[in-house]
Amino acid sequence: MLEPHEELHGGDFLEESNVPRIILNADDFIVKSAPSMIRYIPNFIDVEMEEYLLWQVENAPKPKWEFLKNRRLQNWGGMVGKKSLISDNNMPQWLNMMIDKIMELENGFPESNRPNHVLVNEYLPGQGIMVRIS
Repeated sequence: MLEPHEELHGGDFLEESNVPRIILNADDFIVKSAPSMIRYIPNFIDVEMEEYLLWQVENAPKPKWEFLKNRRLQNWGGMVGKKSLISDNNMPQWLNMMIDKIMELENGFPESNRPNHVLVNEYLPGQGIMVRIS
């Protein structure tokens, strides 16, 4: 098992596990009752990776948390401006690793549209996200 403080480097996690890499096709996971760009991939990450990611989020430096009216938020990669991202060129390795995993999906994001920022929202029971356009 990964210790929460261990850093993963690129594909090392897959290489060390000796599990054959399977490239998934995003089009096989379209949610039929949602807009056509929505995908749901069951077990996209395993329990061990989930624990690792949760540990990274929960142990982020306190200044990374922004306290909003009904939730907490972490913003990684820069601030979203009215017309474009104001990059801080500071995406942590653990998020780059997940972006790499997402980019490996066939028929997912084109290489020219690699995600360049990540918002992590914490919702408590009974809370949810309001409708919005990003």
